[in-house]
Amino acid sequence: RTAKISTVRRDGRPHVVPVWFDLDGDDVVFTTWHESVKARTLRRDPRVCVCVDDETPPYAFVIVEGSVISAVDLVNGLGRLAGLERIKVPGATGFLDTDYAAKARYGLKALERRDFLLLHIEAPDEAGHMGRADLKREAIERIDELIIGPLLRDLPALGEFRLLLMPDHATPCKLKTHSNEPVPFAMLAPASSSHAPARRYTEAEAARTGVSVTDGYRLIESLLGTR
Repeated sequence: RTAKISTVRRDGRPHVVPVWFDLDGDDVVFTTWHESVKARTLRRDPRVCVCVDDETPPYAFVIVEGSVISAVDLVNGLGRLAGLERIKVPGATGFLDTDYAAKARYGLKALERRDFLLLHIEAPDEAGHMGRADLKREAIERIDELIIGPLLRDLPALGEFRLLLMPDHATPCKLKTHSNEPVPFAMLAPASSSHAPARRYTEAEAARTGVSVTDGYRLIESLLGTR
């Protein structure tokens, strides 16, 4: 079957064409001539949008566009490869003095235009590398107060939403480096939140739930409601 693929020309104009595609596991695969417009634009700029619509009435379709907010080059690079729009936030430093509140404000503004937001905060990781449990606790408290709080307050005004909170790895203060133990995650879907038991967001509490996700990418499927 066919999908519509949109790439970005050198002058910023969109280039939209239909393509035959197939699924290889979780990857969307299509072929194109190496000198076609879409091939040349993808080599220069990996941002791409793919739309697959239902071929029977009422012709439903699905499309997801997103943004990334981070002060870390690696995260921004991964976001770019995933086709996310990079949002630059004044005062975002990637350290303990980052402007937490500004990240929340810019994130909410981005969600007025796009469907998905990756909001990354590096401060707790930096405190872990320093071996400073007090600074790590302070960073987590500021995230809770200045980012999670405003998101939970203002997201309902934008419509139905889901929120996934998680670290990408552990950085224990005792080790001052990354470690490979499982990390906790919390997912909020407002429709079911009133029935969920109250829990603390800790490694120990997460382990007691018995819920474990071996393949991390499956969390994105759950977040987007595709699994």
